[in-house]
Amino acid sequence: MGEARFSPQAWACRLGFTPRWTARFERGELHIDAPEGGSGSVLDVAAQTQRGWIWSLVRIQGMEAPELRGLSHRNAKGFIARLEQEKAAALERLKHALQSDYDLLMPLSQQLAREINAQRYLAARDRDHILDRAAGHKQHVRIAHERAHSPHAGAFEITAKLRQALAFLQSLHAKGPKLLAERNRKFVDEELVRWRPFFDHCEERPLTDEQARAAIVFEENTLLVAAAGSGKTSTVVGKVAYALVKGIARPQDILCLAFNQKAAKEIGARVTARLGAMAKPECPIDPSTKGLLATLLDEGADVESSTFHALGGKIIRQFEPAVNINPSGAAVRLRRAIERCQQDPQFAARWLLLQTVSRFARPADSRFTALLVKDQELDYDELIRRSLDYLRKDPGLLPYKLILVDEFQDTAPGRGEMVRRILHAKAENLLFAVGDDWQAINRFAGSDLTYFNGFGSAFNRRSDADARCDLTRTFRSNQGIADVARSFVLRNKSQMDKEVRADDSTRQGVIDVRTYQDDKDVIAKVEETLARWVEQHPPGEKPSVFLLGRYGSKHVRGLSADEIQQLSDRWADRLDVRGGEAAAPSLYMTMHKSKGLQADYVLILGMFRLEHNWFCFPSERDDDPLLQLVLPPKEALADADERRLFYVALTRAKHRVVLLAHQRHPSPYVLELLREQRDGTVLFNGQDELPPHCPQCKRGLVFRRYNPKSGKTFHACSEQWACGKTWSSWPPPVRLRRPPRSIPFS
Repeated sequence: MGEARFSPQAWACRLGFTPRWTARFERGELHIDAPEGGSGSVLDVAAQTQRGWIWSLVRIQGMEAPELRGLSHRNAKGFIARLEQEKAAALERLKHALQSDYDLLMPLSQQLAREINAQRYLAARDRDHILDRAAGHKQHVRIAHERAHSPHAGAFEITAKLRQALAFLQSLHAKGPKLLAERNRKFVDEELVRWRPFFDHCEERPLTDEQARAAIVFEENTLLVAAAGSGKTSTVVGKVAYALVKGIARPQDILCLAFNQKAAKEIGARVTARLGAMAKPECPIDPSTKGLLATLLDEGADVESSTFHALGGKIIRQFEPAVNINPSGAAVRLRRAIERCQQDPQFAARWLLLQTVSRFARPADSRFTALLVKDQELDYDELIRRSLDYLRKDPGLLPYKLILVDEFQDTAPGRGEMVRRILHAKAENLLFAVGDDWQAINRFAGSDLTYFNGFGSAFNRRSDADARCDLTRTFRSNQGIADVARSFVLRNKSQMDKEVRADDSTRQGVIDVRTYQDDKDVIAKVEETLARWVEQHPPGEKPSVFLLGRYGSKHVRGLSADEIQQLSDRWADRLDVRGGEAAAPSLYMTMHKSKGLQADYVLILGMFRLEHNWFCFPSERDDDPLLQLVLPPKEALADADERRLFYVALTRAKHRVVLLAHQRHPSPYVLELLREQRDGTVLFNGQDELPPHCPQCKRGLVFRRYNPKSGKTFHACSEQWACGKTWSSWPPPVRLRRPPRSIPFS
C-alpha cells in the first residue's frame, strides 16, 4: 500500500479557517506536518468526521494534533477509509511478524527447555551450550518482546504462548547462570528421592545422602573431599553404577585410577560384585534397572581399574610392544649401577671431592640409563614421561569418557598431567577426583597438593566447570577423636575446612596421653595398655589394635624389632593383628602404611621431641638439599606434612587412642593437645585432670619431674628453654604480702 497524503483545501487556508497542514500515511504510521503536529502508529489512533457547510473536520484521538480542519467532504471520508485500510494492513503485518517470531523463538524455547529439564545433571559444557544458544537470539528477543507486548498483539491466539517463550528466553539472558545452578540443585534433590532405592542397594550399606549426591553430580570436573572413614570407595562404586544405569557412560568408557595396585583391584572387584548383587532377583530395586544391569553383565560390564603406571604401560605397548615394563626392577638395576661406579677409582675420587650435584650424579645416571637401554626396560619416571609423549601426539588415544581418580591428594605432577591430557582429549569427558587434603602425606614421593587445592584451575576447560562435594560423616572414629584430629590439622590455614560428623557420638576420654620416664618402661606401658583394651572390649570379640610409629620398626625407642614381633606373637590369641606380612603378623606399622586402614584401638609410640632422640615425632629432619630439587615446594607451615601424618594416625582408631610420651621430653604435639583440648576429650595418664598451665610463661604446662640424683620429685614448665621455671612443690605456696610498716609520728 503506497503513501497517501491529505491536506486542507486552499480557500480554507486563505480564509483563515485552518492553518496549512499535511497528513501522511506511511508504513503503518500517521504523520501530521503542522505547527502542532505529530506522528504515531495507525493502530494507536482513532478518528471521526464532523461535516460542516463547506468543509469537514476530522477529530483524531491518540495524537497531539486533535483536529484536521478544511478537508473536503470527500477527502474526509477518504481519510477515514484510508485509516481503516492502514489499520487492517498494520494488524496483518503485526500478525505476520508475531508468527515469524513464534516460528523462530518457540522451537528454540522448547528445545532449550527440554535440555534444561533433561533427567541428568547439566555440566558446564551443557550450560554453556544452552546460554550460547539463547544469547545468539538476544537482539531478536528484545524486538519480539516489544512487539508481543504491544496493545494490539493480544488479539492473536499465538501471543500468549509467544510471551511465555520470550519471558523464558529473557530470564536466560538476564540470570541464566544462576537459574541453571538452581536447576542443578533442584535436580539433585529430586533425583536423590527418585533413586533412593537404588542407592540403598548399590553397596552393602545404604549410601548416605552426601554419598548419593556425589554420585549424582556429574560436573565436568568434580572434586569429592572425603573425611577419614567416610566411605569414599563406596561413593566411587555408587557413582560408577549410577553412570551405567543412567546411560551416562558405558563400561568401556569408564576408567578408575588408583594410587596403588591393591586399591585399583579393590575398586574393580567391588564394582563388579555390586552390579551382580543388584541384578539378582531378591534385590528390591526397579525391575527395569535390574534388567539393564543384567544386560550389562551379560555383555561384560568390567570397568577398567588401574594404577597410573599400569595405564602408562598400556599406552606404551600400543607403540612399543617389545619394551619390558618392569618398574619394580629399578632398585636392582640402580644398585648394580652404583656398584660399578664404586669400583671406578676416578668416580670414587670425584665422590670424595664432590662440589656439585652433577659431578657425582652424572656417572650413576649414565650407568643406570645404559642398563635400561640395554635391557629395553623402563623405570617409573620414564614410563610416565613416555606415555605423556604419546598422549600429546594423539590426544584421542584412549577411549575413556569418565575418569575417576582415587587418593587425589597424592597426585604427582606426572600423574596430574596424564589425567589432564586424558580429560581434555574429548569435549564430553568428565573427571571425578576423590581425596582428602588432610591426609596428604606422600610429598616425599613427589605428591603435590597444588592439583587438589587448585583443582579448578588445573583441569577446567571453561569457567565454573568444577564442583566440590564433601563427605563429612565418618563411620570410623568417634566424635571425640574426629574433633581433636580436625582442630589439630586445621592449625594449617591452607587446609580445606570441613565439618566431620561421627556416627559414634562418644567424646569423653577417647585420647589418653600416657607418660614414661625411661625407654625401658615402654614395653610395660604397651602391655598394660593392651591388657586394658582387651578387658574393656566386648567379650567374645578380639579387638583390633595398631601400634603406630613415625619410623620403621628398627627405630622405635624402647622396643626392638625382635621385641615387637615377640609382643605380636604373645598377643595374637587375644588381639586381631592386622599389620606385618602374612607369615609374620605384627601389631606395629608406620603411620604412612596405616593410611586407609582402621582398628578398634591405636597406640602411637615415639611421642617425644628431639632432645630425647633423633627419631622423634614430629620429625625435625630437614629434607636433603638434593631431594629438595625434585620435591614440590614446602608449605608456609613448617610442620604441615607431619601434622597431616598425625591426623592420619589419630583417625585410624575407632574407639580409643593412647599416645605414649616421654615424661621429660614430650612431643610438641602432645603438649598442644594437653594445652588446647581441655574439655574432657583428652586424658593424662588415665585422668581427666590435665597438667596446669605455667603461671610464669602462660604457654607451657607444668609437669611432675623426678631427679634421680636427689631422689626427689619436683615440678617444671614444659618450656624448658623458653621458660625453665621449676617448683619444689605444687601448687606453689601462696606468699602473703606483708603490710607496710606504719611509722608513728612523734
